[in-house]
Amino acid sequence: MGKLSAAIQVAFVQLGAFPPPSAGGPVVAGHPRPQLQPQPTREAPATAGPSPASDQPDLTPLRKELEKALANEIARNEVSIRTVPEGLVISLRGVGFFGSGSADIQPKSQAAFDRMASLLGQGKYHIRIEGHTDDKPIHTAHFDSNWELSTARATQIVRQLITQHQFPPEALSAAGYGEYHPIASNETEEGRSMNRRVDVVILGKPPAIR
Repeated sequence: MGKLSAAIQVAFVQLGAFPPPSAGGPVVAGHPRPQLQPQPTREAPATAGPSPASDQPDLTPLRKELEKALANEIARNEVSIRTVPEGLVISLRGVGFFGSGSADIQPKSQAAFDRMASLLGQGKYHIRIEGHTDDKPIHTAHFDSNWELSTARATQIVRQLITQHQFPPEALSAAGYGEYHPIASNETEEGRSMNRRVDVVILGKPPAIR
């Protein structure tokens, strides 16, 4: 491989692509190859925009503030907060925030939602809202399936963040997952209650453009 490398570099010298080798450079095949000196690491070119570190903020202080602001809801199992590789997830459970088969936030939970939104609005976060249901089929005058219900709940949250809390629309996205991303077993009422939720996912970095 050393002979091949030397031959290739000599060929480039002959073509004028490389300058002639110095005394310490490679030699033609058949002669000893001197030890190459390590080259300095090439620095990446400067680019506009935030550094990678700024794309991955430390969400620990935010989690502590949210846990304090939503302590009562957490104690009543209406809200849970967990850290995942993508970032921070705030689960707004249907038992506290949504009526059965409804996409509207219940009036009794509006104050808690506003506290959460106020804290999130203080940082420039990219947020994905995910609607989830249990596995019981739904068919109402408004929604023909769990897909539609979960998506409607997610978009309702996005609408409130934009219209009532002035979140920039480009920082938000909504998704409906229906019954297909459970976090507990649907074999028990407790598990189904945990699966009926809207997850507010604070992303550690901007979502990729697809």
